[in-house]
Amino acid sequence: MSIFYFCVKYFTKIFAELFGVYISMNMEIYDYIVRKKIIDCVVSRYKKNTDWVYKLKNINKFYIYDKQTPSNEYNIPVNKGQEASVYLKYIIDNYDKLSDFTFFIHDDEYSWHHSGSIIDLFDEAIASNKLYYSINRCTLGSIVSNENYKEILVWYNDYIEKYIPMNTLPHKDWTQGYKGGAQFLVHKSLITNLPLKFYEDLYTWIITTHLPNFKTSRFMEWTWHIFWDIYPNLCYMKFKNIEYSAEIRNVEVWRAWNMSNTQFEIIDKKMKK
Repeated sequence: MSIFYFCVKYFTKIFAELFGVYISMNMEIYDYIVRKKIIDCVVSRYKKNTDWVYKLKNINKFYIYDKQTPSNEYNIPVNKGQEASVYLKYIIDNYDKLSDFTFFIHDDEYSWHHSGSIIDLFDEAIASNKLYYSINRCTLGSIVSNENYKEILVWYNDYIEKYIPMNTLPHKDWTQGYKGGAQFLVHKSLITNLPLKFYEDLYTWIITTHLPNFKTSRFMEWTWHIFWDIYPNLCYMKFKNIEYSAEIRNVEVWRAWNMSNTQFEIIDKKMKK
């Protein structure tokens, strides 16, 4: 295995340099490139039949969460937060043992949240080769003009500002142009880029707050992409001392992070779209 790894690392570097990319590869990148990706599926269910999820192929394990259902190993003790409490609970319980990717979804194969079947959208997400891929249909509007904006700012300041200062976001209107719906495929490196306590505090808030479910789940729906798309890109740009812009926002290069004693970097020298 060590000889094989060395060969993959060496020839990948040679290949990459021919195209203006330098890759410093550790075992995590080796796993992503060489072996089959391990994918878990997290389903937020509420009193619905979800047998359809087993049509998803190549899933390592299904985590089908219920609300107020102690008989289910995967249970949220209170009916709060809609899918957000489920996603947070899963992350907290599996933070140190996440699979390569996690597919976070609702309990309907067909819904207004997305176009067509989730089964097909899963295949689309895998084929994208992206670390974060939203399968949702609806594009969000302006958070600044949202009637709950002042309340959202208070919440952001209490739970997110410490980790992702708002003044570092490339746009004050951070929802504009992004997809809502809260269903996505996410690589574990993006999740663990933020500490466990970050997710624990959000979970405690969402299951104890007196705010209605509609608000709490929407607050999270409007910010997941900050955690797993905007923030990782900001980390990469800071590492490279490159100004964040719309032109490079969605560039699909491996970013550079220091995460839980795991460091890897891929530097795109030309930073093309």
